Amino acid sequence: MANVPRQLNGAMLAPSVAIGESALVDGSFSAVLGPSAEADGPNTIALGYYSHAKGINSLALGSFASATGNYGVAIGNSTKATGNKSISIGFGNRISGNGSGAIGEPSTISDSDSYSLGNNNTIGANNAAFAIGNNIIIPPNLNGAIAMGDASTADASNPTPSTLLNGINYYSFAGNAPVTDSVVSVGKAGAKRQLTYMAAGRLSDTSTDEVNGSKLFATNT
Repeated sequence: MANVPRQLNGAMLAPSVAIGESALVDGSFSAVLGPSAEADGPNTIALGYYSHAKGINSLALGSFASATGNYGVAIGNSTKATGNKSISIGFGNRISGNGSGAIGEPSTISDSDSYSLGNNNTIGANNAAFAIGNNIIIPPNLNGAIAMGDASTADASNPTPSTLLNGINYYSFAGNAPVTDSVVSVGKAGAKRQLTYMAAGRLSDTSTDEVNGSKLFATNT
């Protein structure tokens, strides 16, 4: 156990604590508890066998947990938070995007400001994507995409300015220019879901509200 000021590269370190065989602390005001655990940044904490906290104010809690980005948090066995301000909680998550996070097991997020809540989810190189459920895949380049429900996936948006219905062209739909690749998905090809208990939205030539079954019924009776 160590709790004394130390020197690193000729500079005096403030008191830090290391407890455990081969435990290593190389940061001011840092703490290590566990065999082969390591904290090598200022104000870092590593607790658990082979846990590793690096950067500034990072926390690694659990065997083989690793928080190597500044202000990163890794909690759980084999979790990894390598992005700055990233959060990895559960088992085996791999979070490399800055400002991203995952709760569950083992999910992978590789870009910034994205979050996963569930198990076995993958968010590719996207900004601000969100997955809620299990076994979800959000492919790369779908910035702002949201996928919900088991085994859902997201596809690129499809702008629809008009349609041909019973030989008549209908033009100038409201909302005909969606944000590029920013979609909400509740299923995938071959595994569709119904949206139920939807309140009635507004009907007008400028409305972008949803349409429920009763409104369609009313227009055809």
